[in-house]
Amino acid sequence: MTSNGIFVSDTPAIPAVSATGEGDTDGVDASSNSGTGVSGTSGTGPGVLGFSNSGTGLVGNTEGTGQGVFASSQQGIGLLAVSGEGFETPPAVQAAIATQSLGSSSVGVFAVTTDGAAVSASDQGSGTGVQASSASGTAVQASSASGTAVFAQSGTGNVAHPPPGIGVHAVGGGSSATTRISQAGIFAEGGSGNGVVALTTNGTAVTAIEDGGGNGINAGSNGGVAVLATDNGGGVGVNATSGSGTGVNASSNSGIGVSGSSETGVGVQATATAAAGIALQVSGKVEVQGNSVGSVTMAAGTKTLKVKNAAATADSLIFLTPLEDPQAFLWIGARNAGSFTVDASKALPDKVTIVFLIIN
Repeated sequence: MTSNGIFVSDTPAIPAVSATGEGDTDGVDASSNSGTGVSGTSGTGPGVLGFSNSGTGLVGNTEGTGQGVFASSQQGIGLLAVSGEGFETPPAVQAAIATQSLGSSSVGVFAVTTDGAAVSASDQGSGTGVQASSASGTAVQASSASGTAVFAQSGTGNVAHPPPGIGVHAVGGGSSATTRISQAGIFAEGGSGNGVVALTTNGTAVTAIEDGGGNGINAGSNGGVAVLATDNGGGVGVNATSGSGTGVNASSNSGIGVSGSSETGVGVQATATAAAGIALQVSGKVEVQGNSVGSVTMAAGTKTLKVKNAAATADSLIFLTPLEDPQAFLWIGARNAGSFTVDASKALPDKVTIVFLIIN
């Protein structure tokens, strides 16, 4: 049945319009000077369905200021895109665009740009610009040759002075999203796992720069480790700089504010770039553990004692604290890799316990 270019089918599984392009031809090529090239509506099924074995199922193009493809749904999904073999019934959600990736090598959304933004999402209200979740894989994967792989901004202000909000809210480790933070560039919740994990083989795992009077990194923990950074190559676990504020500010109520470890290198390094600067400033108690601190007993009648210690080097600064009166002068005699000697001005009349601290 036809009437004024309108095609109707009332038989199930038989479409009102079916167009097939053989070879390199188009199945449907529709254009309009000012209206809609192709308009499809449906009560319960898809309004427009595009399918291709090797090419593009649906292409929309506009040369003016309109939309290449416009899809709307009052209660369901405006545009559903499926990649891979098969089809799964989409969840009953309201979404402008929903994608399904049904293969190990297929991608739900693939966007490429040479100069602009590959994917741009904005929310004008109080919702989320981009929300992604994954059962076991990667929720969002982005790469860039020289620009920014992922740029996220909260609010409607300009890039230089964005309004308060959260740029990126990442939730993992079985945790549920919370609202304990209202303003942050990145807010990560890891549940029982890690909020943020950064790995590098040769570069810097995390670089934080503060240009004003704030903090490069501000980390807090109620019971675990506030900041844990690991570098497996020759890079830096955490590199934080600040113009006038604090490079790294970490606090913990009962756990460790900052934890640094290294198998052969330096766990935590502090450097003052000017003579008037301070590399490390500590307020409160200082606790040193490991072989850099210890105690030995110098027997009565001896004038020298060799102490084997892996922390000792030929250039070590070694501080001695006798716990009893030695009745003699004590000093460090020889310093070698793996050992040092304690010498006395005369043979000790009684044994003396000596506490030492090695600083390299």
